[in-house]
This record gives sequence, structure tokens and C-alpha cells, in this order.
Amino acid sequence: MPVDLKDFYYKNVVVTAEKSLEIAKQTSSQCEQKWFYERNLRITGSKCYGLFIYSCNFKKNKNANWEKKITSTFKSSFVGNESTMYGIHCEPLARNAYSIKSGRNVAENGLYVDPLTPWLGCSVDGLIVDDQNNPEFSIEIKSFTSGKTVPASESLNLEKCFEKDKSLKMRHEYYGQSQLGLLLLGLPTCDLVVYSSFNDSMEIVLVQFDMTFAVKMVTELVNVYFDIVLPWLKKSIQGVSGRVNEEFEEGCGEE
Repeated sequence: MPVDLKDFYYKNVVVTAEKSLEIAKQTSSQCEQKWFYERNLRITGSKCYGLFIYSCNFKKNKNANWEKKITSTFKSSFVGNESTMYGIHCEPLARNAYSIKSGRNVAENGLYVDPLTPWLGCSVDGLIVDDQNNPEFSIEIKSFTSGKTVPASESLNLEKCFEKDKSLKMRHEYYGQSQLGLLLLGLPTCDLVVYSSFNDSMEIVLVQFDMTFAVKMVTELVNVYFDIVLPWLKKSIQGVSGRVNEEFEEGCGEE
């Protein structure tokens, strides 16, 4: 790695255990400027599957353009739509419904960055902890717009991310998102919570940690990040003075 790129990486991406805890605390609501900034220095749950599949198919795709792919991924102009607004509105309702149904407290958390792999990050929608406050498993909340008019059980039949047996499809971005979170947090399972505001109903889809998939995905993403993403980040957000470009900080998308 070139010296200037290494300096950028150690200055902006690498974290200590103390810094990791600080980031998690400062980004707990997942809407602060700090959350937007820190997640856009890294490959996170919402980015990992798309980059993984693009990289796997890169040699087969004659129209592949990494510059365009990275720019659209890390500096998207997307500011939200009906689906994202509905999801944001329903998230606290879903979290409360899950807590009541399961009888467990759901701990909200911010962006988690593992000091051993600081180029990755995840922001799960909740952690279920034991009496000693140790995480047992995570939850991811999905509120599809179909949930405005049908119960959650029917959403499972309508949404393309689920198999006929209502399990989560492996070839889907939600699977990649769940697996990255489980890998980084060292957890065995994730409850994918499908919520419907139609009748305040929810369905839980169990997602188990898939070591084979997670390792394959992250192994592919190592080269993507250090060969393509990191140089792009340095070029895009670091000016001559070495300060972060405000346009990058303000133009971040949602997790």
C-alpha cells in the first residue's frame, strides 16, 4: 500500500477499542452526522452484498465500471422515497411490538466498528442482551409498504426476498446485511422482524450465521476495499489541506 494511502487509512479508518465504543455511543440514533460520516468510510451492511456480487461478476460484465459503482454506492444522491419513509416511521413501532411479543428488552445501538477489521461496519436495528448486558442475538427490522394494507404474514408471501417456505433468500442484499452484522458482532442468529402497520402485526424470520457465506463475502470485499474503495475515498474526501470534504459528509445515504 502506498505511504500516503496508508496514512489516510490509519488516520481516518483505523480505530482503537475506545474509539469503537465512542463511535457506537455517538451514533446510537443512526441519524446523526457522525453516523453518516463514519459509515461512509467503510463497507457496511447496506453496501456489502451489492459490492460482493458486482466484484464476483466483474470479469463477466463487459460494461463494468468500478468508478461508477463506487460513486453510486458511497456518494448516492438518493434521499429517500415512500418505502424508506414508511420504514423509518414503523421502526420504533416494530421494535416495541417485538419487545412485547418476545418479553425481551431491545437495546438500540449505533455503528459498530471492529478494531480488527475497521474497514467494515454494521448498524443493526437492535440487540437482545442477557442479564449481564451481553448481546445474545441481533434483530433487523423490515417494514415493507405492503404492510400498509395487509398483515405481516401476508407480506412474507408478497415480498421477493423470501423463499416459498418464508425463509430469507441467500441471494439477496438482506442476507448479506444480516451475515455481516452477525460476523462483526460474533452472534449466532438474527431475528428478521417483518412489521405491518395495517394491524400492528409482525412475523419473525430466523437467520442463522452462515460462516461459509460470510467468509466468502468478506474475502472478496478485502480486495474491493483496499484496491478500489480506499483510493476512491482518499481522492474524493481529502482535499489538499487534508481536511474532509464537506460535500461528502453531507451527501451520505441511509443504512
